[in-house]
Amino acid sequence: MYGTFRASYRKRRHRVMLLVAALAASGFLSHASAEPRSVEGDFVVESWQTDSGLPHNHVTSIEQTMDGYLWIGTSNGVARFDGVRFTTYRSTDYPELRDNVVLSLCEDREGVLWLGTQHGGLSRYANGGFTSIDFSEGLPAEPVLCIGEDSAGSLWVGTASGLSHSRNRNFFQSDLLPGSPVHHISQPQRSSVLFAARKGIHQLRLGRVEPYEPGGDALRTNTFFCAYQDT
Repeated sequence: MYGTFRASYRKRRHRVMLLVAALAASGFLSHASAEPRSVEGDFVVESWQTDSGLPHNHVTSIEQTMDGYLWIGTSNGVARFDGVRFTTYRSTDYPELRDNVVLSLCEDREGVLWLGTQHGGLSRYANGGFTSIDFSEGLPAEPVLCIGEDSAGSLWVGTASGLSHSRNRNFFQSDLLPGSPVHHISQPQRSSVLFAARKGIHQLRLGRVEPYEPGGDALRTNTFFCAYQDT
């Protein structure tokens, strides 16, 4: 694959690059340069915007797939980056990607890339093509804010009104965390699935979603937008 990120150094380097691009698009960086410049350590910082091929400067999500590509969700389509150039996918060319505002990305263990959109529900990318998951298949007509896979291979989808869950890729709306926007889903290596939501941090335990116990009241009453377990 041309420009692949198989080397560990290049993976770290380009993840930093795209993070800087996202920060620049969000206004955290006042000056974006198309030329790389050396910084302390082993990293090179470089930013990309629309004049470099990014479909939109508002970057919403980033996911590296097992084949080495980086996928970047934006407010005007999703792009696949090979280290040199962007390939853009939009609903005008791929009708099964029903909305260009891509809010979330997640690759499952089978190598399927799942895309959550603002108004078009959920889509999956596999074997070079997109397939849409209709709202009638168990997803609420809500923006898909996040997607995550648990250790058993089940897919969880966070929306503005709670959670949806899949078994054997059949979706149904869950009664766990009802009415609470779920902003982020992660599967730590040493514990159960974590959900960052408007009503705090929660975890999946024995088929139930419960408040994250080690955090105390601070993690049960505030709004959280992401949750990760460090090493």
